[in-house]
Amino acid sequence: MENKPTIRGVFALVCSLLLVGCVDAKGPGADTAASERDGDGWQPTPVALRIYPSTRFVNEAGTPLLEARVELFDEMGDSTKASGLLRFELFAAGQVPGIEVGRLLYSWDIALATLEDQRRYYDPITRGYLLRLRLESAEATRRQVRLRVTFQPATGQRMSDEQPVRLAW
Repeated sequence: MENKPTIRGVFALVCSLLLVGCVDAKGPGADTAASERDGDGWQPTPVALRIYPSTRFVNEAGTPLLEARVELFDEMGDSTKASGLLRFELFAAGQVPGIEVGRLLYSWDIALATLEDQRRYYDPITRGYLLRLRLESAEATRRQVRLRVTFQPATGQRMSDEQPVRLAW
C-alpha cells in the first residue's frame, strides 16, 4: 500500500512533463533574433577552408596522384558544401638543386559549379571534398612540397589553407 502514492506521484510527474513539452535550450527568441539580423533567415555559406592532414601522394597503377581532401566550414564551424572554384597549387618547399624554394610545380582548377560536380567530388563520409589530381611524373613526390588550396565561392570572399604534403609510399 505504501508504493501507491510513489507510483501515482511518478505518473503525475511524467504526465505533467508530457503536457508542458520541451523548451529550446537556447532560450526563447534566440532564433528570432538571428532571423531578424539575417533578413530572410540564416543561409549556411563557407567562411573557412581546411586541407585534411590525410592529404598525400599516392601511386595508382604506376600513375602518381595527389589525393587531396578539403573541407569547407560555415559560420558555426560545421562542414558545408558550396559552389565555386577550387584552385590547388603545389610548391617546392625544400632545398633541391636547380629548383628554388617556392617555385610553382603544379596547379589545378576544379569547378564545383554543378550538382554533378558536387556528386563527383563530395565525400559524405568525411563531409569534405576528395580530389585525385594527376601528376606528370613522380618527381614532385620525392621532394618537400607545400600545397595551397584556394576556394572562390560563387558569392563571398575567397579563402585558403596551406600545408606540407607527405609521401604515401
